[in-house]
Amino acid sequence: MHRTLVAGDTLNDLSMFDIGLAGVAVGNREAALDAAIQQHENVYRSPHPGAAGVLDALQRFHRTAESDDAIAGPGEKKLGEKKLGEKKLGEKNWMAA
Repeated sequence: MHRTLVAGDTLNDLSMFDIGLAGVAVGNREAALDAAIQQHENVYRSPHPGAAGVLDALQRFHRTAESDDAIAGPGEKKLGEKKLGEKKLGEKNWMAA
């Protein structure tokens, strides 16, 4: 489940939020979903509908340190870190991150 963000707008999406992954309930969500996720600390409630809500959540999660693992996933490198064997741009044999 590396680099996972779940998104939903209807009550049938509740099971994705229940498993504890970072999630976003987009702005045009059903009232029933909104009520069901009130205690879910892993779910961001975006004011923006649809794909705009997902983009809003991605930008929010990347700005907050406490959510870094939710987006990067355990064992994944975080921004600014360098895996062994990688080289910076300009060094010989660099590897894209």
